[in-house]
Amino acid sequence: MEKVITLHSTLDFHQTLERVIQNIQKKGFKIFARIDHTEEAKLAGLKLNPTQLIIFGNPAVGTFLMQDKQTCGIDLPAKILVWEDSQNSVMLSYHEMSTFSRVHHLSKRSEEVLQKISETVQSICKEATQ
Repeated sequence: MEKVITLHSTLDFHQTLERVIQNIQKKGFKIFARIDHTEEAKLAGLKLNPTQLIIFGNPAVGTFLMQDKQTCGIDLPAKILVWEDSQNSVMLSYHEMSTFSRVHHLSKRSEEVLQKISETVQSICKEATQ
């Protein structure tokens, strides 16, 4: 089971979101999708505080992991959720990716690659919240 990490941002929602996107791109990852949960809720006639999911990764690295254990594809690409709570505090949540190596029974080499990815995602998130 993956562990969800949540960080409090010192910035507003849009600043945090933009920093996440910039940091992802700066680290050389590809953004595959942005899901605006707030807009989708609005289209359904519902209200939701600002919430966006950024889905990103590096196809070469993800493919390497899936070549080891193809089931990794259910947990890849990586995701970061930027959201605002009911007190207008901005948060950023992500899965601690290194924990899913146990779920997929990865090889030692894949575990090392996954650890580097995990450290990079952690860095992206910490930089985006300060």
